[in-house]
Amino acid sequence: MIKPSPQSKSFIILFTIALVGTYVCLMVGRSLNIRGPESNIADLSPRNYQSIRYSSVTAQAQGINLPGDSTETVDTSAWKTYTNASYGFSFKYAPTWKVKESTTKDGFDTILVDPGPKYLNITIKISKTGFFAIDGFAHTIVQIAGEPAIDIQGSLYGIKHGDTYYTFDQGMSAGIKAPFEALVKSVTFK
Repeated sequence: MIKPSPQSKSFIILFTIALVGTYVCLMVGRSLNIRGPESNIADLSPRNYQSIRYSSVTAQAQGINLPGDSTETVDTSAWKTYTNASYGFSFKYAPTWKVKESTTKDGFDTILVDPGPKYLNITIKISKTGFFAIDGFAHTIVQIAGEPAIDIQGSLYGIKHGDTYYTFDQGMSAGIKAPFEALVKSVTFK
């Protein structure tokens, strides 16, 4: 029988610790509810809307643009239209962008909109059980496609149509804020 060297024993111990640690981290992460408590759009309080609008109006009066403010107008007349027959909705997107068909994971169907190599993908999460990672944020209520919608600083939107929840997430690409908002505001339901 070959006797392992002290370095081999140390490597095996460290590798085992790393493997067990990774497993524990994955299990803890899996047990966390990253979506937060389920949101019922009908129960949203208008208090948040008032405080956000006051802050936004006050800042604009002082010549300051808050992260949620958008003054850029986007012409969508030449944009393409994506239609999802399964969920009965469509939206417009810039002609240079690409829409990647949906995948399903953790109870959410996800559609990715790729705005190009300079930006991260826009994600659209669709579920019958609730919005994706939207609860707990200060928000305003706006109308999109005739439905009340949660607007979190123009970067994250939640729209409930019938019994389906749609979460539109701009992600970390602040440079596409105005086109992202135009995409969301172009949503229609069949």
